[in-house]
Amino acid sequence: MLGRLVTCVGSRPEIFPVNFVVQRPTVLFRTAEGTKLLSVVIDNHVAFEADGHSVAPAGSMREFGAALGHLDPQTLQYHLERGDFSRWLDRTIADTDLAAQVAAWEDELLAHRAADLERIRQQLLCAVEDRYLEATSAEHSA
Repeated sequence: MLGRLVTCVGSRPEIFPVNFVVQRPTVLFRTAEGTKLLSVVIDNHVAFEADGHSVAPAGSMREFGAALGHLDPQTLQYHLERGDFSRWLDRTIADTDLAAQVAAWEDELLAHRAADLERIRQQLLCAVEDRYLEATSAEHSA
């Protein structure tokens, strides 16, 4: 994957394109001796920007279990909402029973989100009506 390493050499920012890999929780990139390596070592202000981050799909249930145990909540939710887990279990592992069970959990998550969204919509609508629309109706009838 491609990213950029940003350092300050003197008072000037220096931007270096780098190829990198992620080995949780570490970002690794290879570089020869020179400006990039030296500036990272001596500079207190270093930034790294990734063009994107994709995790290779697990090739076995052992890899899947290890990865699943370390996913942050946002990543877990993202993959559940997209149906990635059930699709992987069905197409890659060919475990249709477990894929169906996981798909049901994915659907449940989406249903709860939709229900929560609708509940919040109704609360917002009621609040606006109570605060503004009923007052407007009372003003016009007076």
